[in-house]
Amino acid sequence: MISFLCFSRNRVLQLDGYIRSLKKRWKGQYCLSVLYTCDPLFVQGYRDLEFKHRDVEFIWETNFQSQVRNWVKNTGSDLVAFGCDDVVFTGDMNESMIQEFFKNQNAEVFSLRLGLNVTWNYMSDEPAPYPTFFNQDPILTWKVGENGSGWKFLFELDGSVYRKKLVKSIVDSQNFKNPNSLEGAGTNGFYPKYQKCIAASFQESKLVVVTVNAVQTHFRKPRYYKEAEVSPEAVLNLWEDGKVIDIDAYSRVEYNTFHIRDFMVMPT
Repeated sequence: MISFLCFSRNRVLQLDGYIRSLKKRWKGQYCLSVLYTCDPLFVQGYRDLEFKHRDVEFIWETNFQSQVRNWVKNTGSDLVAFGCDDVVFTGDMNESMIQEFFKNQNAEVFSLRLGLNVTWNYMSDEPAPYPTFFNQDPILTWKVGENGSGWKFLFELDGSVYRKKLVKSIVDSQNFKNPNSLEGAGTNGFYPKYQKCIAASFQESKLVVVTVNAVQTHFRKPRYYKEAEVSPEAVLNLWEDGKVIDIDAYSRVEYNTFHIRDFMVMPT
């Protein structure tokens, strides 16, 4: 089993898409917890989600660092993954293939967002050349830290799977206050120790990050959010009007990057 911890703020409709697509696409055992916070306008929406997805653990955020550390410490899985509420899973993910990879003592990260289709880094607006692969069948494997555009940045919160032991060592030794600073702290804790380790992914990426709004307030809003802004309040109105993320629509499009601007909803 693999344990997921998804972070959410003011994104009810998007979080519902994350949960539904994970349930549909994960082939194996998993458990999901959601650590969330929201403004008063969004409280009822999260209550609706908690009622709709009763097999998911919802945790109200009070102390982000402490709660992340406790979750990692207490989860019963040897493998863990973080998630963000703007992710939609687009392809089937076979847990047994991930578990088999981690039998290698040098295996440290299995990316769900990378694959041979990922040839463009939308964040930096440049090509994302492949690293040198050790294998390409049945999964891709390469050395951590080899490529500098997309394929190198391997401690992230979209969906990579890590050993619990590794993540615990990082979150217990670094300081962070929110998902963005956790990602930065993870990078600081990950690369100095694990650049000779092995990373892997499926042959095709299994998720997209639907970048239609930014809800964090700690850092300058990235370019790719400004270009396709749909306010959290407008998205909430869609949810209250009976709309949901069309998770199957994303599976029908071939993307060359994992950050995308397509925002596809449908009636329930």
